[in-house]
Amino acid sequence: MREIETLQSRGYTVGFLDGNAGPEAQNYTVSASNGTWRYAGLVRGQKDGRIIMEVKHKIVRGMELEFLSPYQFDPIQITVEDFYDEKTGGLIDAMSSGHLGQAILIELSESLLAKLPPLSVVRTKIA
Repeated sequence: MREIETLQSRGYTVGFLDGNAGPEAQNYTVSASNGTWRYAGLVRGQKDGRIIMEVKHKIVRGMELEFLSPYQFDPIQITVEDFYDEKTGGLIDAMSSGHLGQAILIELSESLLAKLPPLSVVRTKIA
């Protein structure tokens, strides 16, 4: 449950699991998200020792990313120093999710590549 609470949301309830949840089931005083992590993208595949990460929120050089692998419970943390535009192959400092399917290439060790199959989730800490 602790991991679920890190996601951006407006809180969780039991919903209608046990009848009508009533007015206390929804937070009417605060409409802001209460998560500590933001969905940053997903691993689309691998190419030449790099992961292909589809970008869903802005990624900048020096940013800490966490990869959620189906092969282990603990997130894999990396600080992104160098990454490349998937289309041009050029080294870039930042990428936003301005276009559908926009992706970056991140070089990783063989051991990390083995832990990150397609559809692994990537998240970043909310500042």
